[in-house]
Amino acid sequence: MSRRPNLLEDNISITLLKLTLPMTLGLISLMCFHLADSYFVGQLGVKELAALSFSYPITFTFISISIGLGIGVSAYVAQALGRGTDNRENMHISAILLNLIIVSVASLIGYLISRPVFALLGADEAMIDLIMEYITLWYLAAPFYTMIMTINSLQRAEGNTKFPATIMAMSSIINILLDPLFIFGVGAFEGMGLQGAALASLLAWGISWLFCLIYVNKRENWFQGLPSLNQFRHHSAKILNIGLPAAAANMLTPIAGSILIAITAQYGEAAVAAFGVGNRIESLAILMILALSMTLPPFISQNFGAKKCDRVIEAISVTRKFSMAWQLLIYLLLLALAQPLATLFSDAPEVHNNVAMVLSILPLGYGAMGIVILSASSLNALSRPKQALTVSIIRLIIITVPFAWIGGYLDNFRGLLIGVTTGYFITALIAIYIVNKATKDKTEEQLKAA
Repeated sequence: MSRRPNLLEDNISITLLKLTLPMTLGLISLMCFHLADSYFVGQLGVKELAALSFSYPITFTFISISIGLGIGVSAYVAQALGRGTDNRENMHISAILLNLIIVSVASLIGYLISRPVFALLGADEAMIDLIMEYITLWYLAAPFYTMIMTINSLQRAEGNTKFPATIMAMSSIINILLDPLFIFGVGAFEGMGLQGAALASLLAWGISWLFCLIYVNKRENWFQGLPSLNQFRHHSAKILNIGLPAAAANMLTPIAGSILIAITAQYGEAAVAAFGVGNRIESLAILMILALSMTLPPFISQNFGAKKCDRVIEAISVTRKFSMAWQLLIYLLLLALAQPLATLFSDAPEVHNNVAMVLSILPLGYGAMGIVILSASSLNALSRPKQALTVSIIRLIIITVPFAWIGGYLDNFRGLLIGVTTGYFITALIAIYIVNKATKDKTEEQLKAA
């Protein structure tokens, strides 16, 4: 078995590459999970695809909560490893229980307020009924998803990205296999439509969670007894210190997404459907950056804990340059494939044209958006979660939404897309300044403490 990368000693670029490649492959499969939902649901009709798009801000809220809490888990464990701290008794099970409790409560609240929330987003009563067919079962699936994410975060903190990638691939394959069965049916079994898509997700995450449980119990020896109340409180406080601001920052994305959906709804269901498809393609297009944003924080946290700030500064610089270069290549590729991809998701001419428009404009700003994403991850890893939250607020609330509204006012749906893209570049410049100042301050703090 190949050894895990040494985050404190190995070559920075090579180490980040070794950590990121497995996560990229895992994220490819995870994004295919969501793209498969869009593809199969799209075959049901424009209304069903629009219903799935309306649900996206809600489902992404839960994903954001899980990711944010996972950031807290990863930073806490990785910094402890960097300091050489080996007193991590019951840390893992505390993290899993904490995140499970939070997401389970959020799922219950989400179900109770779903109908008025979708009404605020601009959905009519018939559309809300359609959305509820999907979202009700999805709420049951959310706790399984968050437990998987927590276990994956714990593994990444210790330099293991292969297992998380394997779990992502497993859940995606199961979902892709079950989607057509439950959505359309086979033989005497009638399809369940949107409910079938949600049921496929529930089973995919449930089965993957069982596999995670078996793996960590046998290989990692985590579950040797429940933590005491004091241990749970201690670990939870450390995790939430970083995880709550990180979760809040991640939740801003679906909140801003909800506002953008509401603005987009002014231009019709075809525009909403196209914007939803664009969101899913965006996640696939920036997956290398998303993978890097998941592997960079453990690297930074361990080196920060070990007081190796020079390696932290170099890692941040390398990843910024990579984001701009890589996403430029992705933009050129999507620009060339805009029309074929638009045809893949819908035969309706209006949806087709709007999807093509999305793919020819938004990807231009993906490199700048990547810098913003990596900046927020870096700040969390440096134990600066409030500054990471500030970056997210600036990007999503102060810049993106107003620019989208102004662009839409000036040039309808096309103007909205141009406004969002412009916001990416402005926020990237601000994020670079904030991260540079934070790393300088942390370096000075450690020099004074030495």
